[in-house]
Amino acid sequence: MSISCPVCEKPIAGPATFCDGCGYPTALAEEAARALSQPEPALRGERPRRSSTPPPPRVRVDPHGDQARRVAQEIRGRLTVYERLGGDPGDVIIEVTQAALAQADGRGAEAVGLLKSADARLSTQTKDLFQRRARDLELRQQTLVKDGVAIDLSTQLTSGRARFESGHLDEGIGLLVEADQQLSKVESDWHALRALLKQIDALRDAVPPGANQFASLDEELARVRILLAHPAIDSATIEEATEIASGILEQLHEALPPAFEKELEAHAEKLDTIRADPENGRRARALHAEASRHLRRGRLADAGARLKELRTVLAAIEAEERRRPPEVPVAPIPPPAPAPQIAPAPPPQPRRPEDALPRLLEEAKILAARVRSLPPDSEVAFEAAAEIRRATEFLRARKLDEAERTLARLMRTLDAEHPQEIRR
Repeated sequence: MSISCPVCEKPIAGPATFCDGCGYPTALAEEAARALSQPEPALRGERPRRSSTPPPPRVRVDPHGDQARRVAQEIRGRLTVYERLGGDPGDVIIEVTQAALAQADGRGAEAVGLLKSADARLSTQTKDLFQRRARDLELRQQTLVKDGVAIDLSTQLTSGRARFESGHLDEGIGLLVEADQQLSKVESDWHALRALLKQIDALRDAVPPGANQFASLDEELARVRILLAHPAIDSATIEEATEIASGILEQLHEALPPAFEKELEAHAEKLDTIRADPENGRRARALHAEASRHLRRGRLADAGARLKELRTVLAAIEAEERRRPPEVPVAPIPPPAPAPQIAPAPPPQPRRPEDALPRLLEEAKILAARVRSLPPDSEVAFEAAAEIRRATEFLRARKLDEAERTLARLMRTLDAEHPQEIRR
């Protein structure tokens, strides 16, 4: 074998004792070459080194793996159907999770048992839920039929049950969902129509007596009653009746506010002249103030209800006035001697704005002080403050008649709120 110098790496040729390049001994160079060519002997007591390449992983063979996958796939399909019916799959998901943990721990037989149990329970729950949903649709249909609405879902429900029981789950559920949507629309339209009619009846009840401008609305309302008197009301009839009822309600909202305002003004004049007992008078003034507040806020139904009560109280007051004993007539006083002729008195001068303005300003100050004494979070205080602002704007614009009416209305409201301040 050829030997190279370990210092200068120059080849050593022949039996030379030293290297020609650096003078390194040839015998040492041969020993170094021989040591490098032989494997390093292991030290005594030292373990041989392991290879850095990890051994290939041992594959654990699960004999129940294929069966678990098949059952899990069936469960996934059933869960889709169950959730489409509106079911809650929480307990099934928990059991499937437990099966997955058992399989990961090497307990394949236990995992398959858990999956089969979840699959059987999910199948039973799906069938029960389908039947329960179908029965619920039948009960809702019967309720509508009792109200006179003509709707028949028997064909869809029968076909849906047949397709579901024969294994065509998606088709059966599709027919069930279609019937549910159709029934829900009819229910929604029917309930909306009944709510409209309830509002109309409440407002029509509060119409002032003798108001002839509502005769046409009564004719329209009679048309709706005729449509709903049919023994079999279909969807088209409900839509037609809803359209007519909506028009009636819109006209009532336009015509009632001025009619209510006119009636409240007439009642205000009557309340200023009644001689009823304090209890009835306070009740009438309180109802008048409450009806006025509701009307200003656009609450027609509440204003109409208070007006109906006010009419009843005023009717009782009038009956009480009629039952009062007549006043005892006094002896007639003889006419005085004729007075000498004097010149006729001059006609009264028209009221000048500069005379009424100070009086109204003084009334506004007094009423503003009463408003400040009310609880700040009460509805009466809120309405009274608005009336004060409205009266102030009228005074600034020199609209004295409007300001006087506003202040009189405010005084009635405050008197109704604090009856002890009423001055008879």
